[in-house]
Amino acid sequence: MEITASCEGGQKWSGRPPTPVLLVHHEHSKPIDDYIPEPQSIYLEGILAHESQILVADSEIKQEKVYDAELNGSADEPAVVLSSKMTLSLINLDGISDKHPNKTDIESPLADDIEIIGHDEN
Repeated sequence: MEITASCEGGQKWSGRPPTPVLLVHHEHSKPIDDYIPEPQSIYLEGILAHESQILVADSEIKQEKVYDAELNGSADEPAVVLSSKMTLSLINLDGISDKHPNKTDIESPLADDIEIIGHDEN
């Protein structure tokens, strides 16, 4: 038994759906780069180890509407105030790569004369 398949209009049917045609980008499909805010500088006081990393563990942005009776909606009145907070953790990777992770190094000229009580030297 022989079966023949054809599309409407008499064209040959290939047996698979046609390749989809990509449409022009719409408003909702803009590249993600357009939505990335500019990074802000954070200054940490003190000395940081060379191989340290900063981990942002939590962040929160709070929006507050501002109303000033004197300005009463004029162009000088700020529409909104944004405040944010975040939790930062400083991870020191220098300590992990030490040759002797269990040995406590004391950098002092008197270090040879100091006995650490409860310290086990193996």
